[in-house]
Amino acid sequence: MDVIYKMLLEFDEDKVLREGKYDLDKMKAFVNEICENRGVQRDEKGMYVSRNWVSIASVTSILRHTDWCIENALRWIRYRSDDGGINWYSEDVIEEIALFDNKYN
Repeated sequence: MDVIYKMLLEFDEDKVLREGKYDLDKMKAFVNEICENRGVQRDEKGMYVSRNWVSIASVTSILRHTDWCIENALRWIRYRSDDGGINWYSEDVIEEIALFDNKYN
């Protein structure tokens, strides 16, 4: 079985620029750097792609613990396909983190 994992992370760029609290270019560069360091490639559609779940999970864990990612994420979705890209399953990371935080904090 050919499993593929993808992650979409979009920041609310208008909010980031309006508030001026964080540097949007540095945020994007950091995400790209940690993905690259873990072997997660960026495709032509801007999705982060890997055949290794641990890589995607590692990136998620690092970003989850930054002050700026969750508060500025517009969409953060992880996808997986169990059959080479035919059937996709998605998970809203922002929603999952909120559920976890509400349950354990």
